[in-house]
Amino acid sequence: MTSRPRILATAFAPVPGTSPHGAALMAMVAAIRADVDLVTGKTEQLSHVERMGEGRMFRVPLGDGGPMEQREAFDRAVARQLAAERYDVVHVRGPFAGARAAERKAALGFQLVYEMATFPDETLSTAVEKVWADFHERSLTHAALVLVPTEAAKRGLAESHGGVRVEV
Repeated sequence: MTSRPRILATAFAPVPGTSPHGAALMAMVAAIRADVDLVTGKTEQLSHVERMGEGRMFRVPLGDGGPMEQREAFDRAVARQLAAERYDVVHVRGPFAGARAAERKAALGFQLVYEMATFPDETLSTAVEKVWADFHERSLTHAALVLVPTEAAKRGLAESHGGVRVEV
């Protein structure tokens, strides 16, 4: 009998909640047969930790800071979880957590799945857009699999990053 893979999945959104990130994450958990731990955002109404079958949901308090401070708090929590447990697969839904995972991939020996589910927020600043682009590139470079929302995105990545495995 083979053991089920251990997966860490992240979404920078409260789960459950109204965000499409949370809904997508819960659909993924329901569809796969694995031990899944989740790192998500926390609201006042949600507990810090919740059991989900064999897995756990860790909710990160994001605080009252601006969008980048909240993002940094979330990404530090992802890094702490990677240090605390061994995972076979780490599935991230954006480049910020992807860059954190990419930094640790070689040392921890997991496969990285990068889901292009976010895009830069142009209202923040061009500096934030540049950070997003750098982290996106790191995530692409280290991912064993990149998930995209459309065939056009798949074609675009195939043209710009020919060696990356991309699926819709």
